Amino acid sequence: MGTPATSTGTIAFDNTVNAKKAYKLIKEFVNKANKNLFPKEDEYAGDYDITLQGLTTGDKYVEFTADSGRDVNLTWQLETFSKFCQTLPGVEQFDASVMICADGVYWSKGDSGE
Repeated sequence: MGTPATSTGTIAFDNTVNAKKAYKLIKEFVNKANKNLFPKEDEYAGDYDITLQGLTTGDKYVEFTADSGRDVNLTWQLETFSKFCQTLPGVEQFDASVMICADGVYWSKGDSGE
């Protein structure tokens, strides 16, 4: 196991037209990535858990979340997703902080309490 991590991110575009065009491409990428449909030799192949929140703030920004049970994997997901987004027309910025879930409290019915 690793250290769980989560991220909330934003992709900014120069105008609403490019953002709307890019959103369709991003949606296709995320769908393919989450279902592990990239061929193994593809640079984008790997384990993803990205959820699109949609277009926001005047339709110039795409917001998303990403998660992983391993912070190293989440960083890889975001770097790889950013690399894809940098190929989109009109993209100006990709922001996604990695938040590590270091501690937690877990209980299940039937635990011995030890």
